[in-house]
Amino acid sequence: MTDNQKAGLNSQKTKKRNLSCLRKMRMLLILIFVFMGVVNCAKAQVVDSGTCGVNLTWVLTIDSVLTISGSGAMYNYEVINSPWYPHRTKIKTIDLGSEITTIGDWAFASLNNLKSAEISNSVITIGEGAFAGCGLMSIEIPNSVKTIKSAFETFSCKNLLSINVDTNNPNYSSNNGILYNKLQNSLLCCPKGKTGILVIPNTVITIGMYAFRANNKLTSIEISNSVNSIGYGAFWYCEGLTSVIIGNSVNSIGLAAFYECNNLNLIISKASIPPTFDMESSFYEVPATNIVVPCNTSLDYQNSTWGNIFTNFIEDCTDIKEIVQNNQITIYPTPTNNNFFIDYKDFDYIKLYDISGKEVLNQSIYEKNEINISHLPQGIYNIQIFSNEKLVGSSKIVKQ
Repeated sequence: MTDNQKAGLNSQKTKKRNLSCLRKMRMLLILIFVFMGVVNCAKAQVVDSGTCGVNLTWVLTIDSVLTISGSGAMYNYEVINSPWYPHRTKIKTIDLGSEITTIGDWAFASLNNLKSAEISNSVITIGEGAFAGCGLMSIEIPNSVKTIKSAFETFSCKNLLSINVDTNNPNYSSNNGILYNKLQNSLLCCPKGKTGILVIPNTVITIGMYAFRANNKLTSIEISNSVNSIGYGAFWYCEGLTSVIIGNSVNSIGLAAFYECNNLNLIISKASIPPTFDMESSFYEVPATNIVVPCNTSLDYQNSTWGNIFTNFIEDCTDIKEIVQNNQITIYPTPTNNNFFIDYKDFDYIKLYDISGKEVLNQSIYEKNEINISHLPQGIYNIQIFSNEKLVGSSKIVKQ
């Protein structure tokens, strides 16, 4: 290859390198312009903004994110006067800055499409009604939070399933998504999304004011024997509640505790001394047709405030497991929701009678047989057990 050819080849290579560099520079410039355009576009996506504290600002963007920035405490608001309230249906996510110390009263109330709100570990106080009526299904409480004002109001969200507290929080705790004080001897707030049957743990001594208010999805509550007081309005307007078991240590039932629980048909009280309550409000509009009380206490209940509003007292002289000793029969559990079991020896069938004496079930039984009574209404049922067409034992079962 001649020198001229070599020079030409090198010139072509240089041109290619220069062209490649130009292309790369052009691509880089395009990317820079695109990025600047995205930034400018994002800036243009602001829906609204303003201040929400002495050192706090807020911005709502078109992607449904409400961002609170700055430091210190938020302002307190009334239910419908937060600055972002006019946009309440648009907000789906709340992004709280890492230096915010207080979430103001009613700050995020009625954000019914809210899906996510992360409370930063700088927050010390959560104001009254801060998340009332919002769309959250769960919420996490960090260890920095020392005060939750009126928890029952603050977390009054109809779809809320769980309130989860950091285990290192000094003042609050949670169990099964329910909010308690640190020692879990005071139940503060049960989320409204809880459903079905709920057994209150035996660590609890007091059920707080409005703790279950307007939970329409719970059907049965068992209050443990550790509880001694039921707070003001604790089960106010729990429309879905059909039965409640009151533990044997309960001595007082607060004003409006079961106010307008208008489907509560069965109350089982294990307390030998009738708990005190306000005759005008504690069981207002409660239709309970059966009040089950401990053995030999029906007269005491009739002569107390209970007798002023209820009439049908039924004594339950059974234990959780009832033994019909002579015939080696074990019947459990009682009370029951749908099924009970019979352990027996050499028996053929049983009959069940309601409190009016009407036969409601006639069924053959086998060893450790399960008896389904889900189709029967709540109440007390007498059980008769037969062998070779002869009555060999009897007992009773409480259906709640």
